[in-house]
Amino acid sequence: MSGKLRLLVACSLSVCLGLAASVLCVLVRRSVPSPRWDLILSLSLTLIGLVGCLAIARSSDTRTVAARTSKYWWPRQRTALLGFGMWAWFLPVFFVVSAALVPSGQAWQIAEAGETIRPLPVKAVLKSDYVQSGKTSHYANEVQVSVPFDEDSRTIRGGYSSDSAAKIGDVVYALYSPSSPSLGALIDSNRSDLEREIGGPAGAVEILLVIMYVGLIGWVYSLIGLRPGPADAVKNSLPKGIVRALRVTVDGVEVRVDERPAKGAQGKQVKPCVRLAPGRGGPLNLYLDQAIDPARLAPILEVERADLYWRPPLQKLPYGESVGHAVLILSSGHCIPGWLETPDGSVLPEGEVVTELHEGPELRAIYPMPVLDPALYARSIGVMSLGVLALLIMSFGVGTFGTGVLATIASLSPFVARRSYRKCLAQKLQRFHTSDSYLGA
Repeated sequence: MSGKLRLLVACSLSVCLGLAASVLCVLVRRSVPSPRWDLILSLSLTLIGLVGCLAIARSSDTRTVAARTSKYWWPRQRTALLGFGMWAWFLPVFFVVSAALVPSGQAWQIAEAGETIRPLPVKAVLKSDYVQSGKTSHYANEVQVSVPFDEDSRTIRGGYSSDSAAKIGDVVYALYSPSSPSLGALIDSNRSDLEREIGGPAGAVEILLVIMYVGLIGWVYSLIGLRPGPADAVKNSLPKGIVRALRVTVDGVEVRVDERPAKGAQGKQVKPCVRLAPGRGGPLNLYLDQAIDPARLAPILEVERADLYWRPPLQKLPYGESVGHAVLILSSGHCIPGWLETPDGSVLPEGEVVTELHEGPELRAIYPMPVLDPALYARSIGVMSLGVLALLIMSFGVGTFGTGVLATIASLSPFVARRSYRKCLAQKLQRFHTSDSYLGA
């Protein structure tokens, strides 16, 4: 691993730790008046990490680097990791926004005057309405209690939510300052809720929900990243007798428009394409994932001969006889999975029906080591930095309207960043295509 790549990993770790720390800060102290310096420090760490990533991206070059191999098809793992990150992003956004909106001015005035929390009986029930929202329900209660201040007791009116209707004699809790009756009191049926109003930790339910949320999206996207890839689609079809093999020559790498994509894939996209020349018949095109840089792949494919295995698509396609799922196995034993097509729409060559791979069952996909291309990543990292900056400003306290505006910016930033990356990637491949760049093998 190069020094620049190590620095990139360190900056990425800083981003993740800063966001995790921001969630932890709010869980430990649910309500704190602005400015929230714990959140400011955590989000500053995240922003520094993103600025570091941006600086590395802008200083990177596009020289070809060495490749390693992966058991799983890395574009799918990359998609799963980005998907997990996008949905995990909403945790710090939610907690930072709630930390800006939750604090009660009355509660912190009471805390500054010297608070106490005491159980008190309900003296009168003014209102107890049953409220149902979707599948959840509760009672909105409004009661009166007698609060014992230092000078004398005062009747305080307050509202709270509970699972049952309020009754005279029910025990509730009052948060008040015994020496400052003018500040009034806050009433709730749950002591922990009042403690959270003055900086107490989040409840066990909130912590459990955070763990479940992260665990669920992690599980879903791990299934996406680790599920069988294109090479496995060919391997799993070997016993069915529908896989064919052909000895081919790697003729070069270029970028072409995929006119006949797999079912469910977007058509008319420019994609990296490996040109193959079989011993008999016309040329073949092996289309690859758009995330693969053709300029970095070309030097890796400096081989004269390779084995091509393919099977027809399981879904019905109008051009089904001219396309198929394929895997190209190099002389090194490493593979490149993709989507095989004939350039002119003619029928694929017959090849040899096989029931096992000549190279053995264990395949490892080629994985070119990533190099940050400023043209691809700088704009996206900048957008995410703007989202973190919005959260950072929010932690200083900007009012309800300002919080709403900044929360919208922060929530949309990962979607804008992803769209920006995809647009830049398509433009880069389009430049290869329009220049008719033939990269060779």
